[in-house]
Amino acid sequence: MPDQEIDIEFKAAPAGQVAVNKKGIVECFVAGIGNKDSVGDICASGAFNASLKRRKPRVVWGHNWNDPIGKVLEIYEVPSSDPRLPEKMKRAGIGGLYAKVQFNLNSEKGKEAFANV
Repeated sequence: MPDQEIDIEFKAAPAGQVAVNKKGIVECFVAGIGNKDSVGDICASGAFNASLKRRKPRVVWGHNWNDPIGKVLEIYEVPSSDPRLPEKMKRAGIGGLYAKVQFNLNSEKGKEAFANV
């Protein structure tokens, strides 16, 4: 059970409800499926499945793949019909890429990044 819930706006994804707990675990939707993003791209349903079967993405600082600040615990696509979607996404009729990540609170950058969630 999360310690708190907040709404957050993503640069290229729809706003979604985020769950955060004191252990550095964050649950959120990191991409919209079926909507146009800020540069006009549309992610189709199934777009992430092949790469997610190969490996989980890293949680990194400033797109620097050599500087991980956490790890992905869970990540999967959620269809637009799924009742677990945040209300904004349901109203928009879009699915999303759900991620549960844990920030490394033993590192300065991990603590700093988590504090800004």
